[in-house]
Amino acid sequence: MAKLRTGETVAVKVQRPNINQIFESDIDILYYIANLAEKHIPELKDYNSIAIVNEFENYTKRELDYNIEGRNIDVFYKNFVGSKIIKIPKVFLAQTSKRVLTMEYIDGVNINKYKATK
Repeated sequence: MAKLRTGETVAVKVQRPNINQIFESDIDILYYIANLAEKHIPELKDYNSIAIVNEFENYTKRELDYNIEGRNIDVFYKNFVGSKIIKIPKVFLAQTSKRVLTMEYIDGVNINKYKATK
């Protein structure tokens, strides 16, 4: 939680240091495994494991850019701005960058505080 100069309380999401290097290393491992699987397990050839890893890589790279995430949240915010049952945080795009996402702080109860019901 933080405060803007305007006094608004915000939630700030900051990317972990070196996350891009960690991600690239993990993706390299996934490509290696996908190649091995396609080469040595004939039943997996129809699933195109390499294409699946490629799609995952592209999707995750977009998720690692908080400017994109912020714009996506902003679309949801605008779509639900008048809703009485759904609350989407307002994104402060001027205070958001590739590695920092700044949103309206919404107070609530952590879902982990509730016990599972049967």
